[in-house]
Amino acid sequence: MLDVNGRTDAEIKQLLLRVWLRQLAMGLLVFAAGCLLVTSGAGRVALAGGVLWGVLDGTILLGGTGRALGVPLLRSRALRWRIFLCRVATGIALVVGMLCLKLRVAETFIAFMVLHICFLINLKIFTNPKK
Repeated sequence: MLDVNGRTDAEIKQLLLRVWLRQLAMGLLVFAAGCLLVTSGAGRVALAGGVLWGVLDGTILLGGTGRALGVPLLRSRALRWRIFLCRVATGIALVVGMLCLKLRVAETFIAFMVLHICFLINLKIFTNPKK
């Protein structure tokens, strides 16, 4: 999805920063739209948790991609596993924390999924070099 052929490391890092900033803006838009739809305070907290989870997940993913530039293949595989485990641990910690606080998790998953759909659209449309 992310085509980086023929680009320097500095250009790739700049591209990743732009994708992350767009993801952060989308997170704020999803939270604002969700606050208009969700009327209860617990639902808004759960929605904020989902937005936080989505933005953190995107940050981990894009930060790991930036770190993997110029890394040998063997270390790159280990880095991919660490990024995956970090993303899963973040999600588990957030969901378990919300369940311990007796908050609803449905809004969290909805916000997380909406942000990931926006993330895929962001990668597909805005980073396409053949615009």
